[in-house]
Amino acid sequence: MAEKCFVKKCVFWFILVPCVSSEKFSQSFIDCGSYNIHVDDVSIQGCDQATCYLYRGHSYNFIITPFFIDPYKDSVEVDVKILIRGALFNINSKLEEPCGLPCPIANRVVEPEIPITIDIGTNLLRGSAPLIINATYKNGPIGASHFCISIPVYIW
Repeated sequence: MAEKCFVKKCVFWFILVPCVSSEKFSQSFIDCGSYNIHVDDVSIQGCDQATCYLYRGHSYNFIITPFFIDPYKDSVEVDVKILIRGALFNINSKLEEPCGLPCPIANRVVEPEIPITIDIGTNLLRGSAPLIINATYKNGPIGASHFCISIPVYIW
């Protein structure tokens, strides 16, 4: 009797856990010209596959995790584009915090999770495309650190 109960519990957990897992799934990405910032990880909330399907007219939360961000940064400029059939299209994006985390950054921050909300427009063509995220961290008018990553996605 105890053996049957154990088997039922194992089957229950085997089926349930993958459905409710809150673990991050790392996306593959290519560095496209970073300076003083090394990105360790990129994840898209709600996406658990290597090439994420992004649906037109929806918003997605991207989590960018650099190895560290140096101190003395008071703002960040984020530019998101997508390359479809040889043409670059601007993508609306926003940060919850002015620096992606509380500003100003006075001390080195190790492995911060920077949330960026990205809106996929309804006018984009369907298909496979690289999504390019550029971010420049500034101290006043001077750009001091920069990351650029290209993430393969599929627009649907």
